[in-house]
Amino acid sequence: MRRPWQLYCSDACRAVGDREFRSIGHRAAPALLAWQMGRYAPKGSPLGDLSRAGRNYYSTLAAGWLRDRRARVAAVSDR
Repeated sequence: MRRPWQLYCSDACRAVGDREFRSIGHRAAPALLAWQMGRYAPKGSPLGDLSRAGRNYYSTLAAGWLRDRRARVAAVSDR
């Protein structure tokens, strides 16, 4: 889904962006669900442990994605 602030040079570039966002979404959704399901679970309980693992996974995924995006911008800026 395109946002009003997104600019693409072509339909092919937009398709690449859509595939990337879909891929990240498919990886992030289960982690976010686990995180929220156990948000108020007691520490050390199975649900609490699953929630913490989901939060950690999501945080790692989001940070890696952001680093990748910044590296892409830097690579284009260096040209």
